[in-house]
This record gives sequence, structure tokens and C-alpha cells, in this order.
Amino acid sequence: SSGINAEYGEMKPAALASVIVAALLLPALLALGIWKLYTRHLDNMEYMKFEENQKKAQWKTTESPIYQSAVTSYQNPTYRQLKSSNSMRRGNSLRRNLALLGRKASTKENAGNA
Repeated sequence: SSGINAEYGEMKPAALASVIVAALLLPALLALGIWKLYTRHLDNMEYMKFEENQKKAQWKTTESPIYQSAVTSYQNPTYRQLKSSNSMRRGNSLRRNLALLGRKASTKENAGNA
């Protein structure tokens, strides 16, 4: 039941395939492990530099000197004029509607009294 055929001294196909897969995967996994260790080392070095710069900072650590707010506001000068003239129009139409309602109410009262 070993991977070698005793009669001819050759490897069985399943054993040969597993040797080929292992020969391909093991160096690849080893290379990935080395790369991971190398990048972790570089990241740690960069983080240590970052911490040193944070300690040397001349500003509050809660604020960045290069930060600019993403929120800006712009006031359209014509909007303010339109807004005030529209509110006057609304006020006039409200007064007009109230006057009309008052007339209708008074005509109903007069009709009910007659």
C-alpha cells in the first residue's frame, strides 16, 4: 500500500501527483511566509516612526494642522431677497384669504338671520 509499485519500482499515479503538488505548494507557502514577516517588520518600523512624530508634535493631538472641513456653506444673496418677498406674498395671501373667510362667514350669518 506504499506509493511505489514493487513489481516495476515505479511510483503510483496518486503518489506522484501528491509529490508534485507538495513540491509546488511548499516553496510557495515558504515564500509567502517570508514576505509576510518582511512586510510586518516594515510596518512596525513605520509605526514606530509615526509614534515618534506624534510625540514631537507641536499641535494638539486631537487636531491636525492640515485638516480642512469638508462642509462649506455659501449663501446666495438673491435667495435672501426672494425669501423675504415670498414671505410678504404669503402674508398678503393669508390676509386676503382670512378676509374672504370673514366675508363668507358674515354672509352666512346674515342669511341665517333672515
